[in-house]
Amino acid sequence: MNEQQVENKINLSYTLENLKSLLLQICDRENTFSHQQLVYWCDKFTLSHHEYEMDEQKWLDDVLSEDKVKYERAKAYGVAKDISWKWYFYMLKGTSYQDVQDEDLSHIDLPGDLYVKWLTELYL
Repeated sequence: MNEQQVENKINLSYTLENLKSLLLQICDRENTFSHQQLVYWCDKFTLSHHEYEMDEQKWLDDVLSEDKVKYERAKAYGVAKDISWKWYFYMLKGTSYQDVQDEDLSHIDLPGDLYVKWLTELYL
C-alpha cells in the first residue's frame, strides 16, 4: 500500500448513511479515495453484518421485511456486497495473477453508472 492509499483510507463507521455519502462522493466526482478503498470499506461493512454472512435466509427475510430498520440494513448490506463483488470481478477480468501480485490496483475504477445505480437503490 502506498503513502497516498494510507492517507485516503476510509475511516468511517459502517452505516447506511456513510455508505450513501461515499457513493454520492463518487457520483459527484468529489471522492478523495480510490474505488479500491471503497471496496475495502464495503468488505468491512459486510463483515460487520456477520449475521447476514452466516445466514442468507435472515438477509432475505429482512430485505422483504416491513420493518424499515431491518429493510434498510439488509438493503445496505446487499449494495455493499455487490460493490465488492463487482469490483473484484471487474479487476480480475482486466488483470493477470502477476498484475495482482505486482501492481498497485488503486487505479481500477468501476463504471460510474454502477455507482449511480447503487445510490439510487439505497434511496428507494
